[in-house]
Amino acid sequence: MIRSYLLAYLLNMDVRICVYCLVRAKNKKSALDRIINRLKTFDISYDKIKTRIKIVIGDLSKPLLGVNYADFDKLCHTIDVIYHNGAHVNFIYPYRVLKSVNVLSTREIIKMASKNKLKAIHYISTMSVFEGNKYKEVYHEDIIPDSIEDLWGGYPQTKLVSEKILKQARDQGMLVNIYRLGRIIGAGKKMIMLSDDAMASFVKGMIKLKFATNFEIKIDLTPVDYAAKLIIDISLGKNQINKNFHIINPQLISLKKAVKIINRKGYSVKFVSFQQWLEKIKADNNNPMFVYKGLLSAYGKEILGYTVKIETFNVLSTIRKKGLYILPAVYIIFKNYLNAVLKK
Repeated sequence: MIRSYLLAYLLNMDVRICVYCLVRAKNKKSALDRIINRLKTFDISYDKIKTRIKIVIGDLSKPLLGVNYADFDKLCHTIDVIYHNGAHVNFIYPYRVLKSVNVLSTREIIKMASKNKLKAIHYISTMSVFEGNKYKEVYHEDIIPDSIEDLWGGYPQTKLVSEKILKQARDQGMLVNIYRLGRIIGAGKKMIMLSDDAMASFVKGMIKLKFATNFEIKIDLTPVDYAAKLIIDISLGKNQINKNFHIINPQLISLKKAVKIINRKGYSVKFVSFQQWLEKIKADNNNPMFVYKGLLSAYGKEILGYTVKIETFNVLSTIRKKGLYILPAVYIIFKNYLNAVLKK
């Protein structure tokens, strides 16, 4: 979802910007049609940008990103900066299934960034790289977490391995920014829901079950337009390279507040202990949360939200310089999100 916003903001940022889009598709026409359809959301006229979008047919899971050597070499000479947002996002699949797309592609991106001329890499990661690790009080921006063994699911594991690879590249002189996304949701009142939105499953699941856990947690709901604009502004700014950034909504909503808003819609969701809640989920294989029962058993509250402080110093320094990053109150964002979830 965020990739479309990143592309739109890049194209609108400067008429001189030309974007090469790596797409897995049968041919360039079908790939371009997909991109054009997504850009219609932003009222961007294709006629105005058709010379600034270049389609590259490829595959992240393959050597040289699925591009033949001659074209790969040409790209290495042509491009100036790389935004790496491609990934197979799945919190259920194990690491071995996701490795080729999510990890090996990072190594190929480094090859591209280092060949012929040095290019900055802007890598989109996830806040999930911290969950299950030893950082129980603060998630610091500049830290790369130590171990992947305690992380839940193959997706955050692949992201952390990629971060470590990129950190090594950075230490060797490469230019690398890492952007860790929180829970990305749609923008505005009419939110476009993600097909793999775990939070939507939890909201629907709580309503169907009529119960929620009494965990003291806070939930991050970050509008996609806010996240994408922030990433582009940081990436094009001065003195903002070789850093990590936590791209989250600075306002968090407590689970208790979220349940109150749900109940004002006429539902009756009550709080029970986590163990009682989990047993109710396990007993209902039609509940949207049922698929997450194993993760909930293993990692509990970390699946649902945050219990620690999230450092955003590097992000806040950019916001202070740029300004105009004003978000609606978090309870309004959750109301809009809830309406979108219930309509889906």
